Amino acid sequence: MTRVLVAILKDVADWAIAQEQHWYRIPVASVEKSLRLHWPPAWIAFYQTKAFGAEAYAIRYYAAVTEIAKVQRCDLLPQAAPGPKDQDWYYKLMLGDVRSLPRPIPSHKLRRITFIPTTWAHLEAAQAVGDLLKKQD
Repeated sequence: MTRVLVAILKDVADWAIAQEQHWYRIPVASVEKSLRLHWPPAWIAFYQTKAFGAEAYAIRYYAAVTEIAKVQRCDLLPQAAPGPKDQDWYYKLMLGDVRSLPRPIPSHKLRRITFIPTTWAHLEAAQAVGDLLKKQD
């Protein structure tokens, strides 16, 4: 069973980081709260929000997770304005090349998605994002 984590891309800045710097961040608290049984992922797929215009509300891209490190937010994003989350811990997922899925996986309903743990087989078979939310074997 190959673990895949579908993660949200809220804005184009995070998308640029994934494509150009080859990493994505996940709060350690999120892993401990709801992802620990599905950790670590071998792959990450990206669900794009309304910020992506014509590509919004679908999973279109994925990448291999090549390495995972635990890093504080202030070290991940040193150019960001200081804030209350600076000392929070994140997993920095180092990524291989970002690739396009053979076909997009659309969301037919507007959903509040943060992370969807799944498998490669379920990702390949999904016709819609809702298919990934159903109980999986």
